[in-house]
Amino acid sequence: MPIRFACEQCGQKLTARSRQVGHVAKCPKCKQEVTVPAASTRGTTSPGPAAAEPPESEPDAADFYSQFAVYDDDAEWVYEDDADPITTVPTNVNIDRVSLPRTVLYAQGILLAVVAVIAFVFGVLVGGGQAEPEPAQVVAQPCTVSGQVKYLTQNGTEIPDEGSVVIVLPQDHRPSAEQRASVEGLRPSDPQPQENHSALRAIRMFGGAYTRTDVDGAYDLRLPSAGDYFLLILSRNRNRDANEDPVRADLAQIGGYFLPATELLRGHRYEWKSVTVRRDQTLDDVVF
Repeated sequence: MPIRFACEQCGQKLTARSRQVGHVAKCPKCKQEVTVPAASTRGTTSPGPAAAEPPESEPDAADFYSQFAVYDDDAEWVYEDDADPITTVPTNVNIDRVSLPRTVLYAQGILLAVVAVIAFVFGVLVGGGQAEPEPAQVVAQPCTVSGQVKYLTQNGTEIPDEGSVVIVLPQDHRPSAEQRASVEGLRPSDPQPQENHSALRAIRMFGGAYTRTDVDGAYDLRLPSAGDYFLLILSRNRNRDANEDPVRADLAQIGGYFLPATELLRGHRYEWKSVTVRRDQTLDDVVF
């Protein structure tokens, strides 16, 4: 029958079999030598015949230690020889979770931050090299536009259209009715206006430019800034047919800058189109 007793050094509860009375072993808790006492010395009563253990062969020294047990309030710990210790898992440990050192977590965080910074810098460099400059970045930079105006003869020969009128007008600035320019002196059939002409001052005031083509049909205009413009060209040497009226939409837009628009165009052939100016550039030739 089992004999229960306490270690005399640390008070640890121990148990052993009755045939091990008198044997000496180490306490698994305090490692002090403990002698298994007789059952009568610990107040243990003998069981009845029905509870008697069946006879067994005497165990060897190693088997003796495997029968030596310790009892506490939480778990049962079996004492064995030091050469073959038993590894136990604490009952309050969650084996479904992974535990990592704090330094590993810090290293992972730093690595992710470095990768994010490198990716951001790479994106800025690549995107900056391919992006077109925004209009706001060049709006204050003056630009020069140039081109050539020609007309076709009856045999199909292109001739420079000398004396043609070229006007560039900003799309984002429409003058009020009182600020619209007079057409007097601006038509190809009119004498070349002087620099202080009232119509020229009005055109410059709302950000436009005016000129006439030279003997080669070429023109060169200096604009105060880049942006979206309307280009109006009036031919000096080619007139519209009698049944060829101006486009109403063109008259409506031209009338926003000049008064009256029909008198500016009169019977001349004209070109009215939208152009975007971002830098000094040469526009396509216009042939009437």
